Amino acid sequence: MEQNGFGLTLGWHLARYDLTNGSPHVDAAIIDEMRNTMYMLLNSNNIGNLYDNDQRVLIQNILNHFAARNEMPTRNAILIGICAFRASLIGASTRPEDNLEMTDLAFSALMDVDAATIGDREHFFDQLRQANPGNIVELTDFLASLALIARRAALH
Repeated sequence: MEQNGFGLTLGWHLARYDLTNGSPHVDAAIIDEMRNTMYMLLNSNNIGNLYDNDQRVLIQNILNHFAARNEMPTRNAILIGICAFRASLIGASTRPEDNLEMTDLAFSALMDVDAATIGDREHFFDQLRQANPGNIVELTDFLASLALIARRAALH
């Protein structure tokens, strides 16, 4: 799997923003910091015009942008970043139904990743859950380890 640091980072931050924007339990300054981070990421790729304060509109704008430009590796990386952030929260709740809902939500992001990137989504998700990356560096390390395993298997 080809890594795309921009997409993974953007996806991670989008998922975090999606989960916290509008929550009465999150300080407004933290929300503003997340908005600034995402706006900076978008501007670094000359797509600041896609920004929207509504997190669902923002996510859809970004995914549509990369699909329309046929930049599927970036789009796939964004979805993997979203999935990984959500998966990192599985088990955080004391309510089993909330953890099940987060599991479904995390896995749903993989459904739009093309099969050439992730062939067996369930197996990938299980490996991701087992590795449980807690940040973007750990996520990229996890993906690099999968690529190394795949290269070794191809040699034998």
